[in-house]
Amino acid sequence: MKNKSSALTVNTIAICTLFLWCQKVSLHHAQKQFFRMSTVVEATVVTDQPDAALIPLWNSIDSLLEFWDEHYSQTNMRSDVHRLNTRISPAVLIPRQLGRMMADAMAWGDTTHGMFDLTILPVKELWGLGEGDTVHRRRPSAEALTDAVQKIDYRKVRISPGRDTAYFSNPAVTVDAGGFAKGYALIETGKLLDSRGFRNYLVASGDVVGRGRRCNGKPWRIGIQHPRANRLLAIVPFDTGAVFTSGDYENFWMDGN
Repeated sequence: MKNKSSALTVNTIAICTLFLWCQKVSLHHAQKQFFRMSTVVEATVVTDQPDAALIPLWNSIDSLLEFWDEHYSQTNMRSDVHRLNTRISPAVLIPRQLGRMMADAMAWGDTTHGMFDLTILPVKELWGLGEGDTVHRRRPSAEALTDAVQKIDYRKVRISPGRDTAYFSNPAVTVDAGGFAKGYALIETGKLLDSRGFRNYLVASGDVVGRGRRCNGKPWRIGIQHPRANRLLAIVPFDTGAVFTSGDYENFWMDGN
């Protein structure tokens, strides 16, 4: 009986100590928004650090996102994707990171029976939905669409086993990294937060990557927008992992017809 009483006392002291420690550290959510890859990326971390102490972290995240913005843009003339799309040879040496992402994107193409196609760029640009397109949008003609579709087929691309070379059997095929690069950028941001010792965070930009829980110990809550109504389709409790969605309601235009 004496042993049970001692154990109860120890447990009570431990619980009280933990409660007082939680009160003392004052965990809170710190947030920062970045405009990269033509969209807003928001990072939220659970921390006991003051805002000023997080400035180096925010700078590191911004530098990482800037790197992805520069290297996987269709329009930046220095990007790996632009170099790929302006190739003069069927075979192009590429960074292994790009090769791995393209190989994954092509596997998604197989899984979706071609509904996801990393070579969709000619049609996107024809509709004025390419990177940076905001003006002079108009409905393309049937003939122009037919011509653009002839340039789309991810099966005309092959990635070497070493993921360092891309081969194109159709010279008109181009790559659109917009469908996959942003998700990988969020994953890399999560890895950066892991390396800095953060165990509870959320990185969101339409897609979401996160770990742990909110500062109150409850799961993160992810709202999924209804594609045809001004309301949420679902709210998903979220612990650790990623949530990726796709729709036609974020990037579109209407011609009034």
